[in-house]
Amino acid sequence: MPNVPLPQEAVSVLDRLRSRIRSYVLWEGIALVVVLLGALFWGSFLVDWCYFQLSRLELPRWFRATVLVSGIGLLAAGAVSWIALRLFRAIRIKALALVLERRFPELDDRLITAVEAAEGTEANESPVTSAMLRHTIVEAARTASGLDLGSVFDRKPLRRAIITASVLVTSILGLAVTNGAAMERWVAGYLGLREGYWPRETELIVKVIVQPGDRVREFTDGHYKHPKGSDLSLQIEVAPGKKAPEQVRFDARLANGRGNVRAYLTRVGDQPFRHTLAGLLDDADIWVTGGDFVNARPYRVQVVQPPEIQSVTLHCLYPEYTGLNERVEGKPVRAKQQVNGAQTSLPLATDFVLDLIANKPLRHIRIEGDAGTDRWEIELRIPDSTGPASTSRPEWPPETISLKSQDGRPEIRVPFPATAAQAIWSSKRDAVALPFVLAPDGATSLPAKLRSAAESKLPIEFPLPLPPDAMIRVSLEDTDQIQSTAPAKFTI
Repeated sequence: MPNVPLPQEAVSVLDRLRSRIRSYVLWEGIALVVVLLGALFWGSFLVDWCYFQLSRLELPRWFRATVLVSGIGLLAAGAVSWIALRLFRAIRIKALALVLERRFPELDDRLITAVEAAEGTEANESPVTSAMLRHTIVEAARTASGLDLGSVFDRKPLRRAIITASVLVTSILGLAVTNGAAMERWVAGYLGLREGYWPRETELIVKVIVQPGDRVREFTDGHYKHPKGSDLSLQIEVAPGKKAPEQVRFDARLANGRGNVRAYLTRVGDQPFRHTLAGLLDDADIWVTGGDFVNARPYRVQVVQPPEIQSVTLHCLYPEYTGLNERVEGKPVRAKQQVNGAQTSLPLATDFVLDLIANKPLRHIRIEGDAGTDRWEIELRIPDSTGPASTSRPEWPPETISLKSQDGRPEIRVPFPATAAQAIWSSKRDAVALPFVLAPDGATSLPAKLRSAAESKLPIEFPLPLPPDAMIRVSLEDTDQIQSTAPAKFTI
């Protein structure tokens, strides 16, 4: 038989049912996504809070980034699964009719029969049967128009999802209103991925007390190079405006299986906290804990060899009366004499170049000795170093010689000539060469020469007269600003 059109009443009922199904799916999906969002917020918030209470540290940035990316992925998957796929799924009229037939037995299969007849799925029947079918369709349409479509739905899942979502949203808004700092902390930590997002009452800064002179030096990007075998003296300061803790816990992990060190530090009055690791031989990672502060990244101390003199060599031109000079093509050649101990001997009036070789590149050398009642001091600095040496005076040229009293008070300072200054340093900056002459009257002629140069405001002339039997002291500072533990001493 030809298709029997479905009455408008039945079509309207089925369309309203489809619309209400989509509305139910939409609201339930939105509620579930909000529940997931709230669960992610509170889960991440509590993990961060617990971790900080236990360790006094922020969560690692990689962990927070993982939580952020995973959370976005879960929300996207939930939105697609709970909303998009369900909302845009095709719903056939026959399926809608079956839903109503199961919920309302009074339809007595008449609605599904009407839908199948409209789709042309009924077999050809006699005129009597056709008349009965038309009557059935009319009855089904009239019955369907009076149905309560709301009773088709189980509202418990939707109600449960909406209530849970409302509770979570209310709790998050309540947190934002009553504890805005906590909300800002979560945003900074998980969305901004900032370091140090927990506000702290206490902040500690670790510095190094460097010898000689009790000089305070800061860590550079959390690193410090320390001379091997020397005491590591640390000063722990409270940052300005921060609360000072009653006690500071000091932890150090030593390399090469040397074990760990822990100490509890207190201070007297307003003095900073201090601790010393005696004779440090291995690298160390250092943490300090006080109040609500602990450094997230360890302060790293790298043990290096201190600068020291490896060899002292004299390149000598002996006076003619000695007959000790070798000659090449009739010209005297400098003889090489190694200083192997604390003293070496030369004939008076020997012209020699003092060659000092260190074990590593240097940035500053100080050579000093006595000349009668005065002291002379040569300072050599690398002009292009990253900063002034700890004992240098930037207002002076990189190479100078000064005259001081025996108690160290400076009297005059004279620059080296430019040509001599360029020839002093080796290309690797680990050696210097200085011309001297061993003068019998050096104790008086050297101070006189320096005073004359200072009065004329001219550079000093070489070679420098050196008093015999005067101890020479050499102090070094390398490119890491590490000074030699003790000056090298020798006598000519």
